[in-house]
Amino acid sequence: MCIIAVGLGVAMSPATNSIMGSIPVAEAGVGSAMNDTTRQVGGALGVAVLGTILNSSYLSTITAAKWPSPLPPPLLTVIGGSVQGAHIAAITVNNLPLSQVIVSTANNAFVSGMAHALLVGAIILVIASITTFIILPARVRPYKE
Repeated sequence: MCIIAVGLGVAMSPATNSIMGSIPVAEAGVGSAMNDTTRQVGGALGVAVLGTILNSSYLSTITAAKWPSPLPPPLLTVIGGSVQGAHIAAITVNNLPLSQVIVSTANNAFVSGMAHALLVGAIILVIASITTFIILPARVRPYKE
């Protein structure tokens, strides 16, 4: 999280300066609004895409897990719904070893899903960085009226 915060802190100001420095002063409101809109849309799409990847990975790991005893379908549905649901389901099971397996499997599935989502996010950031370095000029040229 610290690396992400530093990256955002280092990237946001130059990106905003680049956008605002390339438009006429009379259109600064439109430029600022467009800057905010693209950040919000990008954030929403990022959460949707990376959340979908995490959820898909979590669910596939839970579905493919080797359970020590067959689980009833409703219990498996709760476990597959979320890691919190799995922890709650583990509490309701009256079998301590099975409960520990449920918690361990759900935690591992969540961490695996998070790793997949972060890997995809990192790949997207590398592609975006390379594209930005190719497209943007070496220095920002202010708009001349």
